[in-house]
Amino acid sequence: MKIPAPTPRAGEVVTIERYVPSRESEPPIAEVFPHTPSPSWAVGSSREVDQDRLARQAHQITDTTINTVSFLTLLEENVVEEPDYIEPNFAGPGQLVLIAGPPKAQKSLLLQEMLVSCALGAPFLLETFTVSQPLRVFWLQAEMNRKLLRKRAREFEDLTNADRQLLGQNLVISERFRMLLDDGGVKKTVKTIRASFPDGKMPDVIAIDPLANVFDGDDENQSAQLLRFLTTRLEKIRQDVNPMAVIVLVHHSAKRSADELARDPFSTIRGSGALRGYYDSCIVISRPNEETKTRKIHFELRSGEAPAPMTVVYSKGRFRKEAEGAAIDKAMARRMLADLRAAWEAGKPWALTAQCRPEGRHAAYNLSRAYRIKPTEVTALINEWARLNVITLRPRITRKRPAGFEVTGTLD
Repeated sequence: MKIPAPTPRAGEVVTIERYVPSRESEPPIAEVFPHTPSPSWAVGSSREVDQDRLARQAHQITDTTINTVSFLTLLEENVVEEPDYIEPNFAGPGQLVLIAGPPKAQKSLLLQEMLVSCALGAPFLLETFTVSQPLRVFWLQAEMNRKLLRKRAREFEDLTNADRQLLGQNLVISERFRMLLDDGGVKKTVKTIRASFPDGKMPDVIAIDPLANVFDGDDENQSAQLLRFLTTRLEKIRQDVNPMAVIVLVHHSAKRSADELARDPFSTIRGSGALRGYYDSCIVISRPNEETKTRKIHFELRSGEAPAPMTVVYSKGRFRKEAEGAAIDKAMARRMLADLRAAWEAGKPWALTAQCRPEGRHAAYNLSRAYRIKPTEVTALINEWARLNVITLRPRITRKRPAGFEVTGTLD
């Protein structure tokens, strides 16, 4: 039944509230994503909050009112601030986090580490970010079937029994589906999330992975269409599930060179005109080159200073420090650079293309054999040198001078 809006008298300001049906008034849900509720013995709890306070905060961020406050009130309010869900300054109530990167950058693996850590209340990404306490999490993912989800879940070999119980209670994942988040898709998603948490304690974190598979517009590169999706689709899900939830959105970025990524990795995000002004925190993950297993991660935080970029490698469910990096010290790097210079001066410069190997000019292969270092590590070092202009790739001039690296800088 619709509740008619009151007719204002002259000079009277009326706030129009949305009618939201109670859960009891909704029809039973017949079809949801496969999920077996956690057993009654599962331990750990979702965020303990004051329900009255939560209701007030939820009211404050609905789209039907704009609340105001004087600056003096802000100065004099005596409030004990609760910690963000993910610290420092990464994700708090009602915020949006973006994870972006080109194809095969391991965005979903990074998201998985984050969500597992949220459910456990554990730090992630080399303990850069801490989670204030175990959070309830719903992961709406549209790419992986159950077989692949099982495979990735089993990579977490160090989970204790207590960890398993927390994950059983706090983390729910959808299997692969094909559905856009239009009006009908939003309603079905909300019903699915509610059914996945039958005790009524709604998730603190809602992850959408990836945007491209659920976007109901014509072109996600159009800022206006993307902004409409963010405000009318994702916000609708958040408001109907838990207005204080953090939304984590996974999105693609364009492939760019190492130089472009180093200058501004966030400008490569598709539709970034809308996204960059909308998200509260962002992680961009990329692959330095096609031959390496390492990943470069950059951060941008609206509410604080971002951590320094990091180079990591994925192993057993988590991103870890690049173990091979310590094998090359500065003395060895100088010798490698001298070998590149000698090859250039001899008229047979080294490069990284596949056709160089039969000719004996493949830089990574030659240096890895000479110094007993993994080729992926050498390749990463060479690409870093190219980015810093220590070496420069010169095009082919004649048959006597093929394309290859010339040393154009120093390591000092």
